[in-house]
Amino acid sequence: MYIGYDLKGGEKYAKICKSERIAGKVKTTQVSLGRVIDESAGIYRNRQRGVFTYDLSTDTYGSPDPTVVIPVLKRKNTAEKFILDFGDAFFVNWYITNIGLEPAINEMKYWNCDSVKALLMFYILCNMANYNAAEWFSGSYASVLYPKANLESQRISDLLSAIGRESSYRAFFNKYTKLLTHRGKGADVLIDSTGLPNSIHFPLTAVSNHNGQISNEIRMIYVVQQGTNLPLYFRYAAGNIIDVSTLTKTLL
Repeated sequence: MYIGYDLKGGEKYAKICKSERIAGKVKTTQVSLGRVIDESAGIYRNRQRGVFTYDLSTDTYGSPDPTVVIPVLKRKNTAEKFILDFGDAFFVNWYITNIGLEPAINEMKYWNCDSVKALLMFYILCNMANYNAAEWFSGSYASVLYPKANLESQRISDLLSAIGRESSYRAFFNKYTKLLTHRGKGADVLIDSTGLPNSIHFPLTAVSNHNGQISNEIRMIYVVQQGTNLPLYFRYAAGNIIDVSTLTKTLL
């Protein structure tokens, strides 16, 4: 019986080698001791025993002297862990879950629901372009909440194409409208509009004057349920239409 050694990735590993003759043939068995910490003192490390000693002469295991300094185990090819932004993603996820919106999201039946939820969170929390989504995701607590999400640009395009189908719309709103009607009082609504400044040359972009501030924009009108703050409806109008003019048509 003897101790053999192997070099793996620049690290030395030990094993107990035993040879015996059985029916005229020599059979060798090996038992791994793991990584060599101190060869002369017989100190090794493996997952099963941790740090330990082994005495070949007595074939016994033991514990190293407490005064022995054990080097910190350094693993290769281990990616650095990021410090994640926590609070914003945690709150949005809590809110979506608490109001019962998650089943409506799941109803769209996209194969990777983690991607849908992570992209939704990206749109809520950031105003960056889609090509920044993967970088944002890697530094957000969303990567812990939705570990299977893939927010690479091409995958986002595939996702938006899939959930943009009429069947996905219908599946989502079928669940969503039931959610609205089962949350108690919700007859009162709030209506507000906001300007979307842009320089696109098409009929909806128009000159707007808000308290003397001139801009080219489109008007986006939102209706939300007052009791829950959940959105009910939205529509767009030309940027030069004032808010009062949109109110009647929006209600209708």
